[in-house]
Amino acid sequence: MHKAQAQVREFHELFELPAHDFPTFEAHARLRTQHALIEEEVAELRQAFLDRDIVECIDALADILYVVYGFAVSLGVDIEPFLDEVHKNNLTKVGPNGEVIRREDGKVLKPPTYVPVDLQALFERIYTNG
Repeated sequence: MHKAQAQVREFHELFELPAHDFPTFEAHARLRTQHALIEEEVAELRQAFLDRDIVECIDALADILYVVYGFAVSLGVDIEPFLDEVHKNNLTKVGPNGEVIRREDGKVLKPPTYVPVDLQALFERIYTNG
């Protein structure tokens, strides 16, 4: 588990918020709250960006990470191996000849040879001994 997620888990345990060890929707009401908090923090980031306020952007980014990790804690998922897998997969967005396809705004696009990450298989390996 990533240090940041462990810190958020500590917060959940201290304040008696859901902190599951296995994937579950048991804390559905808390997950709804976490989802709303994520949206709230993204709105704050949007406003800080529009205001060109770097410190408020940093504050919003830290809060977004905190509530996203909180969602994972309430869901009972260690998000780190999934994030690692997504990262490794994102690095494969280079085409067969080394070219990078970009959208007009600079977003890196998937080449025709791109193969999506298989998070289901990873989930099964981690949580179902598959």
